[in-house]
Amino acid sequence: MRAIPAAILLMLLSAAPVTPPRDYSIHAVPMTAVTIDDGFWAPKLEVNRTVTIPHILKENDDTGRVANFEKAAGRKTGAYEGRRFNDTDIYKIIEAASYSLARGAMRSRVSRSARSTTARWIAFIARTRERPACPRSRAAGTGRTP
Repeated sequence: MRAIPAAILLMLLSAAPVTPPRDYSIHAVPMTAVTIDDGFWAPKLEVNRTVTIPHILKENDDTGRVANFEKAAGRKTGAYEGRRFNDTDIYKIIEAASYSLARGAMRSRVSRSARSTTARWIAFIARTRERPACPRSRAAGTGRTP
């Protein structure tokens, strides 16, 4: 029974990457080189920038997810709170805000707030990586394993 998964793994590891032909007309471009100004996606990206990202940033603060990183960074005391996936919510909103920032869409007051909040959270995460943590800790490094 184990021979089949091993064979599949061997096949996947030995597969050569596929290189498109030279005359292939589609090429990767940097995300920052793409402008979306149509009537379908552009309004959705604007709602994401002005409503969704600020709301999720606030929710992560209000629900203690940010406090877990502040504790891990040594800025607050206490144990890890909440569910074990709380750390990933912080990473996801940092990613979403970063994409909006990279697109150059975040220049308003709301955007400046999102930029400073995201920068503050990244600094907390960096500090948690500098501190010794329990080997079985959650991503925040506070030593609690749910």
